[in-house]
Amino acid sequence: MGGFRTDPSITARGIAPAFDPIAAMSRIANLRRLQQRGQINQQTLEDMERERERQEAILGAKGAGGTRADVLRRLQEGGLP
Repeated sequence: MGGFRTDPSITARGIAPAFDPIAAMSRIANLRRLQQRGQINQQTLEDMERERERQEAILGAKGAGGTRADVLRRLQEGGLP
């Protein structure tokens, strides 16, 4: 009782795994194949593509400087693609 919920993307060491754009593109390609076969709906595919674009925007902004919190704030404000 009284436990707290953690983000499933955080590992036991407390570090989120690095975003791999090539792996993300591969997952999206696999999802497209499933969608073409009718095994996955279009909304799920669009959600995955949006998430990949968001992650790439975060990586690009982090390369330009700023903390992760700054990057996420700019993303929410619409300052990033």
